[in-house]
Amino acid sequence: MEEDEAYLRSVEGIEGILAEEQQIYWQNRGSGAPAGEQPKSLAGLGAAIWCRGSTGRRKATLVAADHLVEALRSCRMTLREIGADLRFEAPAAHGCRMVIAAIDALAHLITGRPRLFAEQDVGTRRNQLGEEIGAPTVDRLLDELGECRGAAIRALTAVKVQGVISNAIGMLTSSIDVLARMLTGEPGYYGTDRGCGAPGRRSWSNDQSKPG
Repeated sequence: MEEDEAYLRSVEGIEGILAEEQQIYWQNRGSGAPAGEQPKSLAGLGAAIWCRGSTGRRKATLVAADHLVEALRSCRMTLREIGADLRFEAPAAHGCRMVIAAIDALAHLITGRPRLFAEQDVGTRRNQLGEEIGAPTVDRLLDELGECRGAAIRALTAVKVQGVISNAIGMLTSSIDVLARMLTGEPGYYGTDRGCGAPGRRSWSNDQSKPG
């Protein structure tokens, strides 16, 4: 029970920080949250935030941004589909919503569109009676989370250190790590240090190396 309460507090804390980061960013742009028509692609706000340096670097950066957005889209859809079968108060459901909140915040900052993935929120509610996620579904979710986390980590090379997008990426990877720990019991499931890939310990690298 104490672990569940601590987890819920961490969820609330991450969601609050994400909301504050977005508010600060838009306030610093001069007039709070953007009104009117939003950029249709990364050529708008995303380009202004991400692109620095030579033309070649700008092109490479936009490719990285596009790849990250698609990874966010895919991971969010999987989270929505899996969360639709879980009871609202179930710990795993809280974890899914936490990562979705982090995804939405990062996608908003990259593209300037606050509801970039709104189409995913239509028609995904089901009975919502489950308490836990089944083993095959857990493996599928861990793969999606790992791909999304990897894309976010790679994107860090293209953004300002300690900037608003850098911080949002940090919140996303942290929320993914929290959910992965819930699902696997391993605190460093996606870690890259030697201990995380040690034989007998569950990690993403070990799971990926298992025969199909």
